[in-house]
Amino acid sequence: MSFLDPVEEPWPAFEDSNSHRRHSLFCGGRSVILRDTGRSLCGSLNGIFIERARRWAVSLRPYPALALLAVPVIILEPAKPLAGYLMGIGHFGAGAITFVTAEVLKLTFVEQLFQLNRKKLLSIPAFALGYQYWRLMMDLMESMEVGRRHED
Repeated sequence: MSFLDPVEEPWPAFEDSNSHRRHSLFCGGRSVILRDTGRSLCGSLNGIFIERARRWAVSLRPYPALALLAVPVIILEPAKPLAGYLMGIGHFGAGAITFVTAEVLKLTFVEQLFQLNRKKLLSIPAFALGYQYWRLMMDLMESMEVGRRHED
């Protein structure tokens, strides 16, 4: 028996009780059984893509890194008016889910890109000034008594 065995199933499904070692994956028009104890084929391809994207983002110079920081904002910001529209026509649940999902994705991507290119971004004078002001405000907010939990 080889690593990839054709199966007649039209979609992904778990094969047997030993599902952590043997699972079916729909791939290229036919299902295949993967018999590995580690990652699935899609998981490893996803990891390769993410690693390449990370290396590419790190290789950028300061101003292209700043432009890359704006991409998640540009792509995900239009979800806010869409969420408002959905809420306005009575689909409150769908609007709330759209808003929260878009905001979480945007903040996650911006944070990850900032962490990857922090030194380069802080080498841009205007960005460094804005970051210094933001950090000052965050330190001020964290030092306030309001919102702290008092242990009695």
